[in-house]
Amino acid sequence: MEVVVRNYKQMCSLASIVAECIVPGDVFLLEGDLGAGKTTLVSSVVGAMGSEDMVSSPSFTIMNCYKAEMPIYHFDLYRINDENELFNLDMHGYLDKKDAVFFIEWSEKLSAFCPDHFFRFKILYPANINKEDIFSEEGCKRIIKIDYQGSKYKKIEQKIMMNVPVNNI
Repeated sequence: MEVVVRNYKQMCSLASIVAECIVPGDVFLLEGDLGAGKTTLVSSVVGAMGSEDMVSSPSFTIMNCYKAEMPIYHFDLYRINDENELFNLDMHGYLDKKDAVFFIEWSEKLSAFCPDHFFRFKILYPANINKEDIFSEEGCKRIIKIDYQGSKYKKIEQKIMMNVPVNNI
């Protein structure tokens, strides 16, 4: 499924839809270039889940935890170089927690640590946008490719399809 988000307000609407459906143990994978909107999406979901915590990209800390109706673990794997670093982080230990929700930026680096169930957002700039235009009105537009593994995420997909402009591909 492919969703078009034209501005920050629409990104927040998408995040609210996702937040309504989250249950403990959910894993959300986020992929996209620097500045694509991964942390913006996470921040909006965290806020929609009732947290008052300040959300920032954990690029240097690797992981932030936010307080909401359930713990929210926010990982940024941008600086991870190999699986040994994920092992040393005890990534499996975190992902085994059933009382929390997980958002993992740069999730393509998970490799062998990727759980068998996840909901993935791949956030892309439109093909016709120049990087220097990303702060223009048209530059705010994002194409979000969505896929998932695990039947428990079907509910989120259906809710998105009912509430957000979708192009099936």
